[in-house]
Amino acid sequence: MAHRLLLVEDDATLLDVLHVAFSRRGWEVHSAKSGDEALALFPQAAPDVVLTDKNLPGGSIVAAQAGVELVRAIRARDRDVGIVLMTAYGTAESARDTLNLGIDEYLEKPFGNLFEVVIRMELLADRVAARRHAPAAAQKDAQVVLIAANATRGKTIARLLAPSGCTVVFVEKPDEINASAKNVRADVVLLDGASYPEEITCLVTELKVRARSAFTMVLSQNLSLADVKRLIELEVRALIDVPIEREGCGEQLRAALHRLSLLR
Repeated sequence: MAHRLLLVEDDATLLDVLHVAFSRRGWEVHSAKSGDEALALFPQAAPDVVLTDKNLPGGSIVAAQAGVELVRAIRARDRDVGIVLMTAYGTAESARDTLNLGIDEYLEKPFGNLFEVVIRMELLADRVAARRHAPAAAQKDAQVVLIAANATRGKTIARLLAPSGCTVVFVEKPDEINASAKNVRADVVLLDGASYPEEITCLVTELKVRARSAFTMVLSQNLSLADVKRLIELEVRALIDVPIEREGCGEQLRAALHRLSLLR
């Protein structure tokens, strides 16, 4: 069965180029030039992957944020569909914000290799199929959150999460994170970048191989655009870049935890 793509791009030339490239690889392609048009087309297209530009014509959506609002609206309708955001103005802040909306990849234009983009989308479509066929998680009274951090920061993070009612488990040694996540059947693994500043992407990579059932959250500041893009590719579903000592960090952590609970 052919993969289905919803392509959202207001540049007519690029839209045509992408449409041809995907069609030639056997994709069923549906195209839209605005966020409003894409939302109207979404039920009919029933896509495996949505590939959208960040800056789109407004309509009822503010133009500068139209792509972001489209991502938010689509993710609210379908928790499993693959979503990829394209932008010609990539920044770490922009990538972080869209990561927290649940995108799967973040692509910078112009593309260096269009064929590589299509192949990446095919791999994403395969991941989407696996997500859609995965057994539903059993409902539990409270989420189990494994906090991977040094002792001092771990206690502070646990205190910030306490109002959410989650069950908290600690681990401090990096080489024990994967085993602990499996043993306690963690719903979420919260990795503290300040505790493992040189290892964060490596730790996420290992988690995705050995403890795939758990969602991953990262608490880290000053990540580069390349680092954030890597976290998106590794399916990190929440990135909090507010210092734990700052007012508002707890609220962001709890909001992210709540959002992840809705995906289970």
